[in-house]
Amino acid sequence: MENVKAVIFDFDNTLGDRYEYCYQTYRYFLKTFVPQVDENSLLFESMVQDLVLYDEYGNVANKRQILDAFEHRYGIRIEIDNFGKWWVEHQYLFTVLFPDTMDTVIRLKKKYKLGCLTNGAHIAQWGKLEKAGLLPYMDAVIVSQDAGVSKPDPRIFQMMADKLGLKCEECVYVGDTFSADIVGAFNSGMIPIWIWPSNQARPCEYPVTRINKISDLLEIL
Repeated sequence: MENVKAVIFDFDNTLGDRYEYCYQTYRYFLKTFVPQVDENSLLFESMVQDLVLYDEYGNVANKRQILDAFEHRYGIRIEIDNFGKWWVEHQYLFTVLFPDTMDTVIRLKKKYKLGCLTNGAHIAQWGKLEKAGLLPYMDAVIVSQDAGVSKPDPRIFQMMADKLGLKCEECVYVGDTFSADIVGAFNSGMIPIWIWPSNQARPCEYPVTRINKISDLLEIL
C-alpha cells in the first residue's frame, strides 16, 4: 500500500465501541421510561440485553420496532413520541472509543491524512467525534445527513477524497458494515479494509483485507 496517502474511518464499531455505548444508552432509557423495574435486578438486565439484540447493531430503520418487540416480550408499552429522535439526541452522550483507537489515530496522523465518513444524523455523529476527542485529528469529516447522500453510494466517498485533495485510489477506507463500507469503498475506488471488532471473524469468502481491531492497521500500513 505504498501509494496510500489517507486513512478514512467509519465511526460506530470502527473507532467507537458501539456495543458499549448502545448498552449504556439502553440502560439509561429503561431507567427513564421504566422506573418501576429495579436497575440492579435480573429482570432489568434481561430487558437491557434484549433491547441490545433488537437493535441489530443499529441497522433497524424504524426504532419503534425495537419497542414493539420489547412490549411483546415483557408486556410493557413504553410511551414515547419519537424514539428515533430520542436516540439521536442521547446515544452520543455515552460514546466511548475502543482501547487502542486514540493511540492508533495519533500514530497514523504522523504519516497520513485522516478522515471520518459516517452514516447518521448530524447531532449524533458530530457529537460522538467531539465527545471522543477525535476532531482535532481529522482532516475531514462527512456525515451522511449533511451530505444528502449515504454509504454505499460512491458519491459520498468521492466527496471525502475531494475534501482531502486526493484521488479515491490513494485512500484506505475502514469500516465494519460490509454492504455500506466495503461495497461503497470498493465501488468508489478506495481500498476497503473490513473491521469486525471481535476475536471471532465473520465468515466471508470474498477476498477483502480484514482486521479485528483498529491497531492492526499499524501493521498493514
